[in-house]
Amino acid sequence: MSQLIRVPLQIHFRQVLPNTRTRLFSSTTTNQLSWTQYFSHRAQYRSYERKTGLIGASIATLGLASYFTFIREYKEDELVRKTGREMLYFQAFLMLLVTAPLGYLAGVTVGARLWRQATPKNLRVTLDHMEKELHTRIHKIRPNDWNNQLQSRSEAAPDWHGEKINSVQAYRTWVRNHKLFNIKMYGGQQFAPRLFRKQ
Repeated sequence: MSQLIRVPLQIHFRQVLPNTRTRLFSSTTTNQLSWTQYFSHRAQYRSYERKTGLIGASIATLGLASYFTFIREYKEDELVRKTGREMLYFQAFLMLLVTAPLGYLAGVTVGARLWRQATPKNLRVTLDHMEKELHTRIHKIRPNDWNNQLQSRSEAAPDWHGEKINSVQAYRTWVRNHKLFNIKMYGGQQFAPRLFRKQ
């Protein structure tokens, strides 16, 4: 165990992510894309999703506001007449809590589809393969039994889902944090040999 702990972390980085370029899994495919370019495209894709999501939420909110301003305002029902106009505002608030998230999700869905249609097919396939490879690496490195064995402990696995990985440097930092977490929680024995083996 002591020998494992003394191994420089940079050696493990080279094993997990040997370089910043990757070749597609098929030997007949010649397209190449660097990991830096992949994270750049990924950031653009997520930014596009957020923007279209905000547009969808805005449209849903404006539609709801228009309904209560021009229609519901002049169409009082029995409940509003009995409880006062405060009930009308309460209804508007409840509907806003529902329509705004739904509008955001609809915008994200439409934005993702538009982005994929606007992206060349070969690039889209390359990005999908690299996305799958990244998630495979994350799954191999993170402690798979964390939910079962560590959920009652105060220590939490650092970024267990890898949501903060947005660059090569962030990925290496994530690997280092999980390496240190492994040493702290398991003494470097639980899954370190499996984590940092050559890909």
